[in-house]
Amino acid sequence: MRLADGRYVPIEQAELRTSTGSGPGGQHRNRVQTRVELRLPLSAIKLTPEELQRVRHRLRARIVDDMIVVRAGERRSQADNRRAAEERMLRVLEDALRVDPRRVSTAPTKGSRERRLQGKQRQAERKQLRRAPGDD
Repeated sequence: MRLADGRYVPIEQAELRTSTGSGPGGQHRNRVQTRVELRLPLSAIKLTPEELQRVRHRLRARIVDDMIVVRAGERRSQADNRRAAEERMLRVLEDALRVDPRRVSTAPTKGSRERRLQGKQRQAERKQLRRAPGDD
């Protein structure tokens, strides 16, 4: 499968595990292994050292034994859950690889400075009203 930037992700190298799902569904849900867990080794994805570091940091909760782990169990069939897990894997990888633009700091606007000063003035008046008479 391919990421949005055209990079190939070898989903076929992912390890597939199945288990019974949880939640409502009765006997079918309790007996049939429809829940899917995909484990994709980080070494299978062609990443630069910077990208690998970014992925490791952003997906640290999903990485187990140097593999990215995603699960899908919300659908009734194993095939549907497998497709959902593959799509989730791609989405998770795209989010982890995305480089956020640097924020350019700007000066506060005239209006925001005025609102801040008005708020400080209101707070000062409120505290002034709370004082006992003749406390100056």
